[in-house]
Amino acid sequence: MRLTACLAACFALAAATATLHAQTSIAEARAAHAYQVAVQAGPPALRAFLDQFPKGADLRIHLSGAVYAETFIRDAGEDGLCVDPAALSFAKPPAHRR
Repeated sequence: MRLTACLAACFALAAATATLHAQTSIAEARAAHAYQVAVQAGPPALRAFLDQFPKGADLRIHLSGAVYAETFIRDAGEDGLCVDPAALSFAKPPAHRR
């Protein structure tokens, strides 16, 4: 009986996940269409579209709490890392040839 209940719960979860994925895809398609309509309508329409978005932590930075890029670079240097400009990340230095 427990196995049957577990399987039923797994199938219910799979069905719910599939439904959520389908709903998300529909919502993403609507948002993409609305964006394209706003782009074609011009800057005022695009601004009105974007003004509807909620503001989040990744959209703004408070200078009193932000870390300067120079701090990241200095800390990476102290850890023996280099800046890889192609990958836009920190990396271990290449092996030195003698």
